[in-house]
Amino acid sequence: MQRLAWLSFVFALIATASLSSARAQSPSVCFYEHVNFQGRSYCIRVGERIPFVGERVNDQFSSVRIPPGAVVTVCEHANFQGQCRRLSHSEPNFVAMGFNDIVSAVDARWDRDARGWDDRRDDDWGRRPHDGYRRDGYERGPRGDVCFYEHANYQGRRFCAPVGAAVPAVGPEFNDIFSSMQIPPGVTVTVCRDNDFQGPCRRYSGDVDFVGDGWNDMISSFRSQ
Repeated sequence: MQRLAWLSFVFALIATASLSSARAQSPSVCFYEHVNFQGRSYCIRVGERIPFVGERVNDQFSSVRIPPGAVVTVCEHANFQGQCRRLSHSEPNFVAMGFNDIVSAVDARWDRDARGWDDRRDDDWGRRPHDGYRRDGYERGPRGDVCFYEHANYQGRRFCAPVGAAVPAVGPEFNDIFSSMQIPPGVTVTVCRDNDFQGPCRRYSGDVDFVGDGWNDMISSFRSQ
């Protein structure tokens, strides 16, 4: 019995060491005080679940860097209460998604584990035949999200916002780069060439695989309804 107990103890130590090693090698998810990954940072490892980020950084996040393959859930209250959003790509601007300076709880995990967080099917998160993966992880309202893409045919970097959002400036990283957009059925998007909905504007309904030469790489602000 003593020998069995000793072996169990040794195996437990080995398992703990392995988990610690794996945790140390796991990539980091880093939140930032300001948009575009600026200001103070707060980093956690993929696999960590933080019910409360602490008073020092509570309600102060404005952007996040997420390593490829990871999914991050952010919630406005401790213990994952209140509104939550799920992100599968780095997000440079929480203002655009209506979630600036309100994050209190965070959860980071690899995408293969994401189904354990929510039992909704993948297609409930906006899977479409022509893209084959989740959109950036906004928790979708009844009518979904509007997503802009850097290139035609929904390729390249993307910028998403919930239906109903008014975005007066997409920010320096995304200004004048959009070439295509995905628009949920029944939704109309008005895009403008200048910030604050100024300059020439145009309305679109339904997915647009190319905005056309007259609007390619010229969008600075938009609103949807």
